[in-house]
Amino acid sequence: MRMKQALLATVFAVSVSPALGEPINLSMYTFYTTDVSFYEQVIADYQKSHPDVTVTISTFEAATYDAALRTAFSSGNVPDLICVEPDARAVGMYPLIGADLLAPLNDLYEREGWEDKFFDSVLSQLNIDGTYYSAPVSVNNFSLFYNATMLEKYGLDVPNSYEDLLHMAEVLGKDGIYPISFGNQFPQRGRDYFYMLAGQIDHQIIKKADSGEIAWTDERLVNAAQKLKDMADDGIFMPGINAMTIVQNNEAYLTGRSAMVLSGPWDIKPFEVGAPEGVEVSLMRFPPVFDGVTEGVSPGGVGKNYAVPKKGNVEAAKDFLAYLVSEPVLTDYVEQLGIMAPYAEPNSVATDPIQVKFNELQATNVVPRVLLNANALEALGSALQGVIAGDITAEEGMQEVEDAR
Repeated sequence: MRMKQALLATVFAVSVSPALGEPINLSMYTFYTTDVSFYEQVIADYQKSHPDVTVTISTFEAATYDAALRTAFSSGNVPDLICVEPDARAVGMYPLIGADLLAPLNDLYEREGWEDKFFDSVLSQLNIDGTYYSAPVSVNNFSLFYNATMLEKYGLDVPNSYEDLLHMAEVLGKDGIYPISFGNQFPQRGRDYFYMLAGQIDHQIIKKADSGEIAWTDERLVNAAQKLKDMADDGIFMPGINAMTIVQNNEAYLTGRSAMVLSGPWDIKPFEVGAPEGVEVSLMRFPPVFDGVTEGVSPGGVGKNYAVPKKGNVEAAKDFLAYLVSEPVLTDYVEQLGIMAPYAEPNSVATDPIQVKFNELQATNVVPRVLLNANALEALGSALQGVIAGDITAEEGMQEVEDAR
């Protein structure tokens, strides 16, 4: 793979390198500490065929990254490439777009043919009123890990409807086991469930509510919130949802107190390694739970994502970004770190059956887990906690979100 990278870097050299002897220094900010060793090698490969380009990567903890970006922009010492996430929780992305500080990347998308390559879920998530301001190096989706050995032991089929989930709750409940462990102490997971349930009704409904095309009090959104409450009341979810952390809900799954847990590809290895001996770990989409709905969906979309600030070496930064998103580099990324690339070809090297299944699910029926309205994002998490706890009705909860818009 390194040979492929070197060859590709050589191809890019003609279009990237400035006049001989005119050095370019590119700075790259990221908050993904696990990527550092990989990108150090990628940078070294790139610089071999771009002797006039020097790339420096600076890594920050997620909790301090937003402050680091603010400091950089206020001081004028702006990095040339920055890692961002595409929603209102994102470290800097949408405030920077609003402040007109990011370079549009439509020309890069056209040059690299990304609109023809990237998954539809990626394009719909990153297209902001016809403009792309960032490009992804990874994507994700949330699906149900399930204990296939447990289902076989209890004579249960993989659930394909709400009625199947109710039957599973009845059968497993006799032994104090719940179908699904669900930790919502930090309310992001509740939002993920909500996006997934609402997306079963209409793949674009969250985007419509976020943009103001429909109200958050739309009957379909109220029904999605109510369905979360129903699953808690019907014993499909393990009790204590709002007090349970993600670590605790994973432990419940791994210790056999639940048959399933909603998570993403980052938990493939922990679940495969942490499962008791003889337990088969499998993966499926959350089943359809509404009358007339025949297919489940996965909330997800863009993961690690890079933007180019307007100040700095914009064109050189764009070309280096194109290199990061190139097939040889992403193929190495998939192989070494087990991520999912934003288009299909690099993912073809995956061999772990769970990772292969995640890749299959990424191609279709992925609903964006994105809100651009920060007030609505915070209100939605709080409202869903209240609905699940029974403190407010689904109607009242969604009214709170609408009022926060």
